[in-house]
Amino acid sequence: MKIILIKDVKGIGKAFDVKEVKDGYARNFLLLKGLAEAATKEAVQRLERQKKIRETEHQKLVEELKIGAKNLEGLELKFKMKTGEKGETFGSVSRKDIELELAKHGYKDLKIELEKPIKGIGEHSVPIDLGEGIMAKVKVLTEAEQKIPA
Repeated sequence: MKIILIKDVKGIGKAFDVKEVKDGYARNFLLLKGLAEAATKEAVQRLERQKKIRETEHQKLVEELKIGAKNLEGLELKFKMKTGEKGETFGSVSRKDIELELAKHGYKDLKIELEKPIKGIGEHSVPIDLGEGIMAKVKVLTEAEQKIPA
């Protein structure tokens, strides 16, 4: 029996796939549990229309993410760090610090690809994953705040 999967089914396929399965499995399990529907001519046509709509929405999302990536590329985040007399830093700039600073600029729920906290003074490039394979780099500037006597 030919079916259209409504949800992902392990060992069978992903949602919206058209598959051929045994009649009993389709009727007694997939259709009964609401995991699939019979692949009638009308259902397949409806599926094709839905796929086109989803593809258009996906392309729109990717374009919006690319625009967001360009906006992030020009962004500079500044952090002050306490330093000692010999130039050593106390503390660091963590992923959470960068998230909070980005939130102040209106960017939320971004995946910051910072391997370890930033501990040095200077300019650092921090990669950010926006999703759908779109990456951006934000410039993080760390400056000395004051010298702490040893």
